[in-house]
Amino acid sequence: MKTAAIYCRVSTDSQEREGTSLQTQLESCTKYCQDKGYDASYRYSEAYSGLSLERPELDKLRELVRTGAIDTVIVYSLDRFTRDPVHGVILMQDLEKYGVALEAITDTVDNSETGKLIYYIKGYAAKLDATRRRDATGRGKRALLRQGRLPQGTGKGLFGYTWDKTAKKRMINPQEVDIARDIFLKTTSGQSLLSIATELNHKGIPTKTGANTKWHPLTIKRIVTNPAYYGMTIFNRTHRFNKTKTQIRPKEEWIELPDITPAIIDRALFDKAQNALKQVRSHSGKAIADYPLRGHVYCPECGSRLTGTLLGHKYRYYQCSGTKPTATRNSFCKEPYIKAGWLDKLLLKLLMRQCSILK
Repeated sequence: MKTAAIYCRVSTDSQEREGTSLQTQLESCTKYCQDKGYDASYRYSEAYSGLSLERPELDKLRELVRTGAIDTVIVYSLDRFTRDPVHGVILMQDLEKYGVALEAITDTVDNSETGKLIYYIKGYAAKLDATRRRDATGRGKRALLRQGRLPQGTGKGLFGYTWDKTAKKRMINPQEVDIARDIFLKTTSGQSLLSIATELNHKGIPTKTGANTKWHPLTIKRIVTNPAYYGMTIFNRTHRFNKTKTQIRPKEEWIELPDITPAIIDRALFDKAQNALKQVRSHSGKAIADYPLRGHVYCPECGSRLTGTLLGHKYRYYQCSGTKPTATRNSFCKEPYIKAGWLDKLLLKLLMRQCSILK
């Protein structure tokens, strides 16, 4: 029996535009393997652009191919594997090198030289099609911008606002506007982001995503640093270059839209909040004392990581992170402080003893 690995992919831009969802692809590939009598022990699914070769699940599949654990890779169609012709050649060479076949449900895979050429041509056509779609989408967005409308509303939107799908603009949410304004006022008064988040959680005030989601300091920071709250919406500020990371575009590429978002605060209050955040950051930086074991040792009572703390501006200790409350929970551990010097020396002795044994 042949061992197969199923690979399914949809674009991050729109599953519908790709034609088939991940679930549909997986079901079709699974049935294909059952009909062929393959053992489909490995399955990889992800939402990633087919024009990128660096995809988390594809990386796992390629590593699996190198181990020789499978005989064939099953995809719904060749453009699910890749939409770039050059990447297609690279992937096909990898499979050929380790003796792994590629089978597509809706396409015929020919490993002859002519077949590889056809595969390259199909990949080039797929890449050209993706480029055309991206260009058309960009032209559509620019047309909306010229009309003073935002091209899209992302997720649940900004706290304090409701997204108007028809007008393509934000509308002030009367249930949230006073809370959003109060967040800026508390920040300018010197209250920390952690303190603001903790206070909102204790009051039971729901976040934009609902009552089951807690406020975090980072959530507060994103609100306080967003110029949309004084009425300036910035489009094209960030660029998503993979599933988890974004990068800030050069400022000259930003598109400022002054009439998309109604102001909740004035510019003066926004600037005061930014200055308050800078004051907080100016007090942070290099740790006053060294804690070489911080993050690497755990509490014997609850299993939480130990962090470093300085008592009396002089004495170094390790402290269980579970003894300190956060914005989303209370403290849950009562383990006493551990002297940092004693623990550092103890671990050093143990390491030296282990090294001597290994010699």
